[in-house]
Order: sequence, then structure tokens, then C-alpha cells
Amino acid sequence: MLDSAAVQALRDIKSLFDDGILTEQEYANMKTEILTRARSPDPAPVAVPLAQSMAGLRVSGSYE
Repeated sequence: MLDSAAVQALRDIKSLFDDGILTEQEYANMKTEILTRARSPDPAPVAVPLAQSMAGLRVSGSYE
């Protein structure tokens, strides 16, 4: 079962295709991408701010 965000995204790109904004190839590519992401068992990775990701780094040695 697709979640409501994926269903809405599919409706949106179909509307853009029907209005002639997207080519058939663009529509097919976007549709595949949406369906692949929606059916993926792994959630999308969460972006981590740079400062947070660097907080655990330890620098050793000198910069001479």
C-alpha cells in the first residue's frame, strides 16, 4: 500500500504530464522513482547538520 504522500506525488506528475509539461520519458522516470522510494523497506536517510556530524571528531598532531 502506498502512503498518501506517494499517491499525491503520482497524481501531481500525472497532471503535469497531461498538461504537456512533462514528456512521456520524464513522467515514466519520475513515476518509477516515486514508486521505488514508496516501496523501499528502508526509510530515507535523515540529514545530519555538519556541526553535529563533526562534533565527535578528534584532531591529533600539528598543522605545521
